[in-house]
Amino acid sequence: MEAQIREGQAPAVVVSLAAGEQLTSEAGAMTFVSGDIAMEVEMPGGFAGGLKRKLLAGESLFVTRYKANGPGSVGITGPFPGSIRQHELDGEIICEKHAYLGHYGDVEVESAFAQRLGMGVHGGGEGFFLQRLQGKGTVWLHGGGDFLDFDLAQGQRLIVDTGCMVMIEPTVKYDVKLQGGVAKSLFGGEGLFLVHMTGPGHVTLQTLPFTRTARRVLASAGGGQGESAAAKAKEGVEDVQQKRELSQAYGDLGKTAFELVEAGEISHPRLEATAAQIRTLNEKIAEPSAGAAPSSDDDGADPSQPPAMPT
Repeated sequence: MEAQIREGQAPAVVVSLAAGEQLTSEAGAMTFVSGDIAMEVEMPGGFAGGLKRKLLAGESLFVTRYKANGPGSVGITGPFPGSIRQHELDGEIICEKHAYLGHYGDVEVESAFAQRLGMGVHGGGEGFFLQRLQGKGTVWLHGGGDFLDFDLAQGQRLIVDTGCMVMIEPTVKYDVKLQGGVAKSLFGGEGLFLVHMTGPGHVTLQTLPFTRTARRVLASAGGGQGESAAAKAKEGVEDVQQKRELSQAYGDLGKTAFELVEAGEISHPRLEATAAQIRTLNEKIAEPSAGAAPSSDDDGADPSQPPAMPT
C-alpha cells in the first residue's frame, strides 16, 4: 500500500493498492476508483453496531470496503474543506466524531460513550460524542482549516473550544466544564462549555470547525432581518439534511435487504419480487450496447496508478 495526500483547500488521499490489499473508508468519502478494485458496503458490528454509529456519532450505518483483485487506486476526501493527516496507529486514539476518514490495516472504529469517557452529561454545544480507533495500521484523519498539535507534559493543561478537537491520545484526561462567569458564558462567543484537557499526551486541534462556519453562514442568511430569518434558514438546512440522511438510510436498507435475499438469509414474497426485478435490470445494464466499439483495458497505462489529471 502506498498513499499520497494531494494538498489543497479540499485535499484528497490517493491510496494505491496491490492485489489482496484492502482499504476501509467512511461511507460517502470516495472520490474515484481505478484499476481492478471491488467496492463493498458493510455494517461493522452488525445492525446494533451500525445503529450505535448512527445515533451516537452521527455517522452512516455503513462503511465502504475496497478490495483489490489486482493493482488499483482509490481516492477519498473529507466532507468539507480543510486538511487531511496520515497517522500511523499502534494502540489507541480518540477522535472527534467526523475526524475519521479511512484506514488500512487491522483497525477497529467504534463510538465512544461520553459518560464512560468522563465527559459528564454536557454535550458542549457541539454534539460532543467521540470515536475510538484501536489496533495497528494507517489511519487518515480530516479536520477543518489547519491542524494544531500540542504535546502536553504531565499535569500541563489546555482549554479548548468543544468543536476544535480532532484527536487525543488516551493518556490525556479531559472534561467538559461550564465557563466561569455569566458574562463570559453569554457574551464570550465561545459557547457555554469548554473542554479542559490535562497531560501527558498528544492533542491535535482543527482551526476552523465546520460547525463554526455553518453558524456564521446561517447568521448571515438573515439578510438584515434579525435572528428570526437566520433561525428559519437553519431549520431549512436541518430539514434538508434530515431528508438526505433519511433517503440515504432507505437506500442503505434496500441494498442490505437485497444482499440478504441473495444470500438466502431472509425470505419474503415482496422482497423476492423486488430482488428479481433488480437482477433483471442489472443484467440489462451489463449487456453491451448494440454497435458499441469494443473497449480495451490494455492501453499501456499502469493500472496501479490513478488516471492522469489535466495540468
